[in-house]
Amino acid sequence: MKVIVTGGCGFIGSNFINYLLMDPNEDIEIINIDLRTYAGRGNNLDHMELKNNEKYKFYEVDISNKELILEIFKNELPDIVFNFAAESHVDNSIIKPDEFLKTNVIGTLNLLEASKKYPVKKFIQISTDEVYGSATQESFDEKCKLSPSSPYSSSKASSELLALSYYKTHGIPLIVTRSVNNYGPYQYPEKLIPLFITNLIERKKIPLMWSEDNPGSNIRDWIHVIDNCRAIWFLSQNGKIGEIYNIPGMNEKSNLEITKKILDKFNLDDTWIEKIPHRKGHDYKYSVSGSKLTKLGFQYKYDNFDKHFNEVIDWYKENKDWWDKIKNKTVVFGNGYLGNRISKEFGFILTNTNPLEINKLKKFLDLERPSIIINSIGKTGYPNIDWCENNKDETLYSNVTVPLILAQECYKRGIYFIHLSSGCIYEGDNDNKGFSEEDIPNFDDSFYSKSKIIAENILKNFPSLILRIRMPIDNIDHERNLINKLKNYNSVIDIPNSMTYVPDFLKVLGILLSKKAIGVYNVVNPGSISALDIVSAYKENINRAHNFEVMSLEELNRITSARRSNCILNTNKLKKEGIYLEDIKKRLHDCLRDYKMK
Repeated sequence: MKVIVTGGCGFIGSNFINYLLMDPNEDIEIINIDLRTYAGRGNNLDHMELKNNEKYKFYEVDISNKELILEIFKNELPDIVFNFAAESHVDNSIIKPDEFLKTNVIGTLNLLEASKKYPVKKFIQISTDEVYGSATQESFDEKCKLSPSSPYSSSKASSELLALSYYKTHGIPLIVTRSVNNYGPYQYPEKLIPLFITNLIERKKIPLMWSEDNPGSNIRDWIHVIDNCRAIWFLSQNGKIGEIYNIPGMNEKSNLEITKKILDKFNLDDTWIEKIPHRKGHDYKYSVSGSKLTKLGFQYKYDNFDKHFNEVIDWYKENKDWWDKIKNKTVVFGNGYLGNRISKEFGFILTNTNPLEINKLKKFLDLERPSIIINSIGKTGYPNIDWCENNKDETLYSNVTVPLILAQECYKRGIYFIHLSSGCIYEGDNDNKGFSEEDIPNFDDSFYSKSKIIAENILKNFPSLILRIRMPIDNIDHERNLINKLKNYNSVIDIPNSMTYVPDFLKVLGILLSKKAIGVYNVVNPGSISALDIVSAYKENINRAHNFEVMSLEELNRITSARRSNCILNTNKLKKEGIYLEDIKKRLHDCLRDYKMK
């Protein structure tokens, strides 16, 4: 049997695929169609170790793309279609309803058209109890009228009616299921239960919708995701074509009850609750009757709510490797030297999205929903900062406009923003003290330095982390590594400077990121070295045939368009954070040792 599952990378869809593939009694080939929008980016099937299953095939396709859907149906000729694909977060539907109509209605239409052209044996439309609206007294049965309250539930009701019309008009062998709230493993951590659990694991408060009239009293019915998957499969095999079936959990709980169960599991009290306003049109209660389902003979397996709920809490405790990268998704802008180093070191997403293309940037942020953004975009010049003197527009765009745009968009969305800046905004050693983060920049004799000063002054108005790096040396072979730059020069100067050992910078970044630190930090190694120190050590340890000359600062200024900053920064602020770095001379030795080994 060949089965198409749409939305198979999401919470319920991936659990459904896992349930079918792990059943030894079923001989099923599964084709998963999923665009992998933000809620499908958790790599659930990878984590379940199903991605390479010989009975599994994946298409990364938008179901609203009719042409591609028809092509897949033509090639695969499925027996059954399970349409799980949906935008489902109610709050998001209130802000951006158009995306919900596109996926939930147009996408369903395309699947129905494909099922009509390439006839299927059954089409299972997965819906929700939210289409009934808020319950008053009695539980809703399948004959009750629909009264959706949000753009999300309206789009699901619309897709249901559309699907039923294809049954009546075109004879599509259709069954509609209306499930209650699911709980279980692999649920995207924006939903109530995984959000609350993971927040408490991270020692953060939990946001409960609250008012004096309604102190977290909203009631939902909860079903374990595997029982929901079992019920959907059961109905595909035993349900009557053209019928609608509710799938309740028979575990009606108020949001406050759920909250207290989670707090109790963590041995925490109500002070961990952060009271937030109710959303617009917040339905008070969902309640559906499941008599039609049970009369067919379906039996629940996960019927001890307290036991299985605690097992789910334990699952999130034991699988932080799955949810942490989703909940705290970090995106790096700028695919240059440092952007690539950061991305590879931490496994962060590296994007080519150009922040100057505002609409594309907003779409990217809405799709990916990162929690953290690191900006490593910046012009330092080709081959050096002299380039910036003759390319001022490009320098301003990269070094000032880009960080400003990113900071603004992050601020609007509550995204933690980190900007990589430069220490090349000072001159001298500040009377042997080194320049602190609070000292006013005193060097603007290059356009590059001016652009960095402007950017910092603007970004200080945002809750951002600004990391000043200086003349980075590294233990890898890269053209932007200062060691590689200097070994190609015929002449160098002998003026001491603060410098940054890149592996130490990555260490500092990780520490400050974990603390969600705000403000400016000098990320340089203690001590100072000169360009002459570096090439001399290179000649002694790596290439004894290397030749160079020493020039004065005056000679350097005569042959360059922009003056160079030579300065010493202090690292007292890092030390106050408990971060102590090795002296830069020791780190230069480490770099050259690694070079020699390679």
